[in-house]
Order: sequence, then C-alpha cells, then structure tokens
Amino acid sequence: MRRFTFDRLNVIELSKPGELAEKAALAVDQELAKAVKVRGDASAVFATGNTQVAVLDALVRVASLPSSVDWSKVRIFHLDELLGIGIEHPASFARFIKEKLVDRHAASSSQVFYMDGTADPVEECSRYSNLLKACTLDVCIVGIGGNCHVAFNEPGSITDAEYAGLLEQDGTERAGLVKVVHLEEDTRLHQFQAGGFEDLDSVPRQAITLSMPAILGARRVIAVCSGARKASVVQQMLEGEVSPLCPASLLRLHGNATLLLDGDAASLLPRNSRSIQRAGLSAG
Repeated sequence: MRRFTFDRLNVIELSKPGELAEKAALAVDQELAKAVKVRGDASAVFATGNTQVAVLDALVRVASLPSSVDWSKVRIFHLDELLGIGIEHPASFARFIKEKLVDRHAASSSQVFYMDGTADPVEECSRYSNLLKACTLDVCIVGIGGNCHVAFNEPGSITDAEYAGLLEQDGTERAGLVKVVHLEEDTRLHQFQAGGFEDLDSVPRQAITLSMPAILGARRVIAVCSGARKASVVQQMLEGEVSPLCPASLLRLHGNATLLLDGDAASLLPRNSRSIQRAGLSAG
C-alpha cells in the first residue's frame, strides 16, 4: 500500500486484488456508523457502475461485523439518473441501487430516495435538492469517468457559480445541488456498452446529476478508480490544473476526500513523492 497527497486529496494505492473494494466499504461503513453514534442517523450518496459492484458486495460482507452501521438508520441517495427511464428499466441507476444495495441491507424503505428519470426534470431536480438540503451528507462515494467526469458532471458542464462556490468553500449556497446535464457522446457510448439498451440511439442524451457542490458538500468523499484504462485520467486529475474541464480534479479542493486506486490506475503517477502541492492549497 502506498499513501500520498495531491493538494488536499489523500490518495491510497492498493496492490492486492479485492483490497480496493474492501477498503472503500470499510471507510463508508465506519463513517456512517460514526454519524449514527453521534446523531442517531446518517446519510450517504452512492454511485453506480462496474467498479461500484465490488464495493457494494464488500459492504454486504462488512455488514456482518459487530461494529457495522445499523442500515435502518441510514438515508440512501444516489448520484444520478438517465432522463426518460424509470426504475423498471434494466439500465436504471435507481434499479441498480435497489438491487445491489437496498435489497441486501436492512434499510428502511422510507429512508431510500430514488431519482425518477421519468418525472419532469426541473421538478425532479428541485425535489431531490430539497431532500439533500434536509440532511447532513456524511459520505459520498464516487467513481471517475473516462473523460474525467464525476457522476454526470461532464467536462465543461460546471457553471461559473458552481466553480466560484467551490473555491470559496460555500458551493452548496451558491449553486444548485441537482441539475440536468447533456451527456457527451463518449459517455453515452459507455452507457450503451454497459448494457440495457438495444442500440446507441436509445441511450438518453440527458441525465439528472448531483452537482459538484453537492458532492463536495459531503463531510467525507471517497473516490474509487481501477484499471489501466483509467491511468491517464488519474494522472490528469492529479497532476494537471484544478479545473472544471476535469471535474475529478475538483476533489483536490475537499478537505476530507480520499482517492483509492489499484496499481494499474496509479501506474502513471510519480513513484517517489508523498506530498505534491499543485493548487496552492495545504495538504489534508
């Protein structure tokens, strides 16, 4: 295992197979258990996708530990949803969260909040934003997209107000928490390849997503990234400028975020540095 920092972002490289998912699951569970102990409840935002399957499987194993969180006291949210599809659709992210997470834990149905891709987009963004505002987000787990996107925050989709709010660390006050975005063609192609659609034309061109201020408004952010095909993205988000053109780089602005990598995803990073400052920020 190798630990280092890029600005405020803690980075951990793990070498053993399966270690990445176990580390992420333990971190999520511990954060939620701590919140329940202090406040009596907790809130978490979960991601979807192939990388997250192993993490959610590991969460099931962690749930058997005596110190595990009581899932009946956890509010469950998810990062995003494709517009125009409902929870019954095989590619629905709400369906993914229900099958891979909710149905496998003793979660209270009244504490699970799904995005509705078939609802009026503006109204759904408002509804979900209000749900998020009503609670303290204890942990948000995210993946890193092949074009550096986080959730469906595509390069260039982050508004000036969102970015200014992040730099001033009051982003949840300056910008909306949930928004409608247009998907890049590479993102749509990835969704098609993931399954659930007959052809590329049937993949929605828009989605609902938590904004970067919403994601970075969580008390703890855990990002998971694996595989050699993500190595150049990881290099860009860590060694390049902090910029809305690489949304994942904005994780370096958070004071309590951790990026978990396997050796393949970390293969293009410097091997001899433990603390690298690139944004003029103090390491956390």
